[in-house]
Amino acid sequence: MNKRFVCKTLCVLLVCVFAFTAVIPAFAGTPAEDAHLHFNKDGRFRILNFSDIQDDESLESRVKTFIREAVYTACPDLIVLTGDNIYGPDASGTSNTRAAIAEFMTIFQELGVPVAIVFGNHDDDDNDVSKETQMTMYNQYSVSISYDEGSSMDGCGTYNVPIYGYNDRDKVKFNLWMFDTGSSINNALSGKYDYMRQNQLDWYVRKSNELKAANGGVPVPSMAFQHIIVNEIYNALTPVSSGGVSFNGQNYVLPSTAKPGSVLGEHPCPSDNSNEKEFATIKQQGDVVAIVSGHDHKNCFVVPYQGVDLINSPAAGFYVTKIPIIGIVYQGDDATRGARIIDIYEEKRNGVYYDTEMLILRDLEKDEIYTPTGANVSIAAHGLRVSYFLADKKLKHLDENKKYREDRLAALEDAMAAGAVILADLNDDRLTSLYGSMEINDAVSNIQSVLIRLDDPWLTIYFDANGGTCDEEKRMVDIDSYNEASCGILPQAQREGYVFDGWFTEREGGKLITDEMLFQGPDDYTLYAHWTKDRTPGDMNNDGGVDLQDVVLVQRWLAGGWGVELEPAFADVNADGKLDLRDVMLLRRYLAGGWDVVLV
Repeated sequence: MNKRFVCKTLCVLLVCVFAFTAVIPAFAGTPAEDAHLHFNKDGRFRILNFSDIQDDESLESRVKTFIREAVYTACPDLIVLTGDNIYGPDASGTSNTRAAIAEFMTIFQELGVPVAIVFGNHDDDDNDVSKETQMTMYNQYSVSISYDEGSSMDGCGTYNVPIYGYNDRDKVKFNLWMFDTGSSINNALSGKYDYMRQNQLDWYVRKSNELKAANGGVPVPSMAFQHIIVNEIYNALTPVSSGGVSFNGQNYVLPSTAKPGSVLGEHPCPSDNSNEKEFATIKQQGDVVAIVSGHDHKNCFVVPYQGVDLINSPAAGFYVTKIPIIGIVYQGDDATRGARIIDIYEEKRNGVYYDTEMLILRDLEKDEIYTPTGANVSIAAHGLRVSYFLADKKLKHLDENKKYREDRLAALEDAMAAGAVILADLNDDRLTSLYGSMEINDAVSNIQSVLIRLDDPWLTIYFDANGGTCDEEKRMVDIDSYNEASCGILPQAQREGYVFDGWFTEREGGKLITDEMLFQGPDDYTLYAHWTKDRTPGDMNNDGGVDLQDVVLVQRWLAGGWGVELEPAFADVNADGKLDLRDVMLLRRYLAGGWDVVLV
């Protein structure tokens, strides 16, 4: 059995938390604020970063499979695309651009994971569809939280994504900067690229200061995502006399401080423009702990520099790019091609605000889930994986402010466990599966039928037997569109020596509740059993009447018992809560002629 699937399944069963909970603060307004992303119960927020998918309207199937498998494996709270999401020259035109974007956005939409994007130099390169128009295409998907801060800045898609606290949902505990590093290549042959312009940096400083002021004068820890890396990368690398990578006549290797597993597969390509002031500005603000870039397909590293980690995510795609004039074929490297997982922490862990690791495409392919050759089984298997993922995500992100039915949560976990057995079989190395499309579709239906009702409103009706017993302590019932709920056939209650009169809204008095009566939601209800004695008060020996034998029994019981057993409810004929001589006197008066005596 595939080990990766087994590990993932165990995690599903052991860990239950989606930060995409719609709890909107008073100051909400931007799509990113309205999404109200927040840290999970474990104080973690997970990002899955894809860079340089860089394909046209026919995205390679290996990449589409990898994207889906990476999301399944990482279970992210947010997906960030760091540019060159499509390849403009080969996806030019409105229909082609829309179709190219749809190749990956439909996957994210189906899986319901929020997405934030930045653009790269190739998204609108030689493409008559502008980045502004492309942004509207992304935002046709409900999972997109991307936007542009306005036409007053250069580029398109410079904005921020706040991450709110788990307990304090109105407080920004971490911030994500999305920076557009430009479109045009100033001079491709010399390696000079575009960069963050001054008006973008001015906006960043203003927004950073606003967040700082709202945080009591303390900078909000942040991470920046962009396509082109900052010039300072070469200050962070180690110059050597030979080997490594070459840039501007100098050779470089990774420094000893680079995160283990870092790869420098090609020379980084920053703007190399003296007007680029991004890093200096970020340093001055003191909020950014890391800058995540793409652009350089073969590079996969984390390099610290002056308190800021410079991170490069490699290409996720296989697309062959032919640079004009010299016709260079450029498509990344199998050793690094993949996606980056970034776990951000609400509070520092081991002195840092985040950890990161790579999901390498070829490693996932080694464990690739078997796709049955039969079309019906293949379609059913795909539906099961999607349903399982959505259920997994839901359990991981239950709204802490909302109550859920225990029976439905248990039913969902049971349905997922049954689905996991089938998925494990589909994921085996055998060439055939034990399960057919009908069995797989049944597993899908079981998961979806519970999942779709998990958020339905309901109320609980509690049954207080009020001195008796009832086999049913409570009943959970659904609230309909009219905010009403029917309890159905009410349970019976039992009490020795009493007749059950029914369920009432109060312990004494109240309204009688009948079968199928409607309850108004959303508050819970408690119903109380009412009782009537099933024999005459004072009839101690239960012979059908009250006589001197009953008086004698009470007297003997008061004198010490002599083996007499009485039910106090029938002996306490004055209903004062105790059995004493007053009850004996009342019985005698009743037998002597009554004098308006009433036994209760």
